[in-house]
Amino acid sequence: MPFLQRLLLYIVSFSLLNSSVVWANPVGGAVVGGEATIAGQGTADVQINQTTDRAIINWNSFDIDKGEKTTFQQPNQNS
Repeated sequence: MPFLQRLLLYIVSFSLLNSSVVWANPVGGAVVGGEATIAGQGTADVQINQTTDRAIINWNSFDIDKGEKTTFQQPNQNS
């Protein structure tokens, strides 16, 4: 196989393997009560910024795997 064909095959194979990363962090979050924003769904770093004292968020799945981070920022210690 010529060098360029092997190189192209390697690049395509690497791209396919690299694009199949699946994060376990919470996904499918929907705020259904109170106010909050959710950033980074589908990544290794999810941030939830709650702007009211109480908030209700429904999730499709909620898991946190090793090396991932999910952060909740709340208005105060009584939230």
